[in-house]
Amino acid sequence: MAREELAGLYRALEVEYGGGGSAAVRSEARGMLQTVQERPELAFHAATLILSASEEQPAFAVVFGLSCLEKLATARWNELGEGEKGAVRARAIEAASRTSAAEASFVRNKKAALVAQVALREFPQRWPGMVEELVSSAAGEDGALELSFLALAELAEECTDADYNGRLPAKRRTDVLKGLNASAAALLSELFAFVRRAYAARSSAESRRLGARRLVAGLRCLRHFATWTSWESEELRAVGTDPIELAAFLAANGELGLEDEADGEVCVAALAAFKALASSAHLDAAAALKVARATPRFCEALYNKGAARTASFWAALAAAVNDVFRELCGALARLSKQRADPEVDEAMAALLLAAVGVLEASASRKAAEAMLPLWRDASRLAAQRKLLGAVSRGCVRSLAPRVLDRYAHHACCQ
Repeated sequence: MAREELAGLYRALEVEYGGGGSAAVRSEARGMLQTVQERPELAFHAATLILSASEEQPAFAVVFGLSCLEKLATARWNELGEGEKGAVRARAIEAASRTSAAEASFVRNKKAALVAQVALREFPQRWPGMVEELVSSAAGEDGALELSFLALAELAEECTDADYNGRLPAKRRTDVLKGLNASAAALLSELFAFVRRAYAARSSAESRRLGARRLVAGLRCLRHFATWTSWESEELRAVGTDPIELAAFLAANGELGLEDEADGEVCVAALAAFKALASSAHLDAAAALKVARATPRFCEALYNKGAARTASFWAALAAAVNDVFRELCGALARLSKQRADPEVDEAMAALLLAAVGVLEASASRKAAEAMLPLWRDASRLAAQRKLLGAVSRGCVRSLAPRVLDRYAHHACCQ
């Protein structure tokens, strides 16, 4: 019977998404699919038929099955009993674990969004083992782990991004983030190992793009965990991987060159993670010093790899340097550093030198515009003799003619 029901669903889906048949046939198919999605028992049954089938299913069918579960997890959730909610959770985890390297990105993203939607309603109170269950269901397979980290990034983003979190009550966001923080050490240990494997896999031409895609997924997860995770805790220190150094290393694509678009995507994702780490409320003086020292390194590496030839990427780098400098100034103010320590002073001066190098290497006005706040802040702080030490203040004064010359060039020539 299940095979016959599945065949009937496929016929309706093929008519709906394939555009075949008469208007009456298409209307009938659309009505059937809408009925399935609107009735919880039918929606779950259809999702089970499609997502648990032993044979590989076409993408349009998988998306429909995921949409049925998503409807249950959003519009119908409060109508479900505890047993039914548990069944939806289990089906979402099963769908996430059944993936492959060749799976379409829109299907992977749909699976990740489904897990996140269920977790937003259940984790951690009624689903305390969500993180462990999601990671263990991958059984060490990096394709399934990639999807797990996409789901966790989606969940964290829903709770921290201003464009999303207005949809959730503040207490609910706090509960979810506390639950994630409680699992952070084990989770980040898995994440860092996953990122290292993805980077190592890029040594061969065949796996270079797949490795890049997985790096982007891992870095996106790191980015959305960066601002609120308690990095100073003993548990996270014991993980053994420094997230600042990791993000800085990948911001220049590690030891690899910049050969294609996928390489640039890795760098942009790493820059986003690095900026998020620099903006963390848990950034202490030692971490701030690491951020300041790491920034010139990846700027120089990117310049040597010819990144300045791509205007859009160089503008993204300029924006990242601008944000990092301003976040570091904010961190120093928060740490009551009215005068910078000598090491921090030297590092901030080196960062300013790197910033002017990025500005001078830019052929586009967009990069220069992205860095205007940096130079305004640096000039103001140097004049006020606050936060920036003597070396940094001297650097601001000596760089002023070069900065003004570059902005004059952009004003006159573009």
